[in-house]
Amino acid sequence: MGIRGVGGQSIALRHCFPAYFLGAVVIILVLLSGCLAEDGSRGGAAVGKAQQPVGNAAQVSAFLQLKEPAGPSLQLSISRVEILANGIWTELSVEPRRVDAAKLAAGQLLLCRNVVEPGRYQALRLTLAEAGVFRVGRSIPLTLASTQVELPLAVDLDLAKGDSKSLFITLDTVASLLGGDTLTPVLSAVVQTPPLVADLLYVACPSINTVYLVRCDKNWVSGSIGISGRPTYLGADAVGKRLYVLASGEAVINVIESATNRIVDKLRIPMVMEPGFMTVSPDGGPAYILDSRSGNVVRLELPSGRLAAQVRLGERPEYAAFLAEQGLLAVSSAMASTVSLLNTTNLATVQTITAGNSPEGMAGVNGILYIAERAANTVMLYDLKTGRIRDRLHVGFGPRRILVSNNQIYVASSNPAIGVLLVGQLSTTAEIATTGKPLEMAAADRRRWIYAAGDNPAGLTVIDNTTNRPAGFIELGAPPLGMAVLQ
Repeated sequence: MGIRGVGGQSIALRHCFPAYFLGAVVIILVLLSGCLAEDGSRGGAAVGKAQQPVGNAAQVSAFLQLKEPAGPSLQLSISRVEILANGIWTELSVEPRRVDAAKLAAGQLLLCRNVVEPGRYQALRLTLAEAGVFRVGRSIPLTLASTQVELPLAVDLDLAKGDSKSLFITLDTVASLLGGDTLTPVLSAVVQTPPLVADLLYVACPSINTVYLVRCDKNWVSGSIGISGRPTYLGADAVGKRLYVLASGEAVINVIESATNRIVDKLRIPMVMEPGFMTVSPDGGPAYILDSRSGNVVRLELPSGRLAAQVRLGERPEYAAFLAEQGLLAVSSAMASTVSLLNTTNLATVQTITAGNSPEGMAGVNGILYIAERAANTVMLYDLKTGRIRDRLHVGFGPRRILVSNNQIYVASSNPAIGVLLVGQLSTTAEIATTGKPLEMAAADRRRWIYAAGDNPAGLTVIDNTTNRPAGFIELGAPPLGMAVLQ
């Protein structure tokens, strides 16, 4: 070990300092690092930085929305957010967030997210830095009646170890500006309540051990659930009103009761080492889990968790799609450049398709299996009846996932865009720009929304399924992965 001296010469530390002095330096550095780590865990977290509840910690997300989306064009800077428990204020964030009512409109702003100690919290406190309003083509500064606003919670926020819950702040821009050029912010805050029983999108964010709930009627986050062990992929049972969450880090499936957001069971997954993907039968029946490390594909009965079948495919299976028309499970292996069609009952291989380079996402419709061939920049159309390749289409750069909704086929690529095909046609009809590079997609068919998970910025691009145009962005601050819709 050495340092650079004058002229770039290396000077050995052992010749500069006695051994006991170096030992003391090491001890001091270790103590300092511990203090810094502790302080960092208590300070504000920048939105977008992944923070997992660790040890005995819990997690709070705070979202802001407007009471009147078409109200005055108010601009407000919030420099600090704190939360109160038993007379003690704890910082949630010291990262300035700017609220622009004209841009926010009917959307939602992720104000902050941070880890806190478990307990009961009674209020929020916002520190305001500056404000203005856009009138007659220019921004007019406003005087703040107060730089701090305390928002009592009608119901305490009760946080247990490992919880991840959300708070929602509503800003009334009309009432806030009744004082002319003086801003008296009118805000209220509430704790998440039990979710809707329908039209709900669940989104897994593995880096923060959280599953967010999104209302499909407003495209607002309406709550969150803490799931330990990296929640990755989801399955929904509309009849039983259950949500199944694969926790890849713990090799378990969490069973969530959708009416209460409670974990009612944990199903251990046998015969796996690192379960990386899960798909659930559309009727809420069996779950199929892929383990790319061991090469195993496992079928578990739901909700019992009984092991029904297991097979070793090898060559790192990575993605699976349930083919309801044929009663088959399609499993792609990017390493082997193959797609295996398996019997859904015993997982016996019915057929092996030689695909192009790095096959990933798939979807079946009208007897055609669409396969995203990422490295080949193509989508293969494979006729399941004749066993022949019908065509290969160029749909974006590096296609990765495929989704079918309302007679349209959506292809997420490695660019920040989604290509659109019509079922039965062999050309792209549209390309939709997304916020961030899309990966997983989900459809709320009744509301005619397509949701595309993006990583930078982290959140969901909302697409109008009728016009195939972006309709909004749901900010999550952590990369989303698997999604499921309960309609």
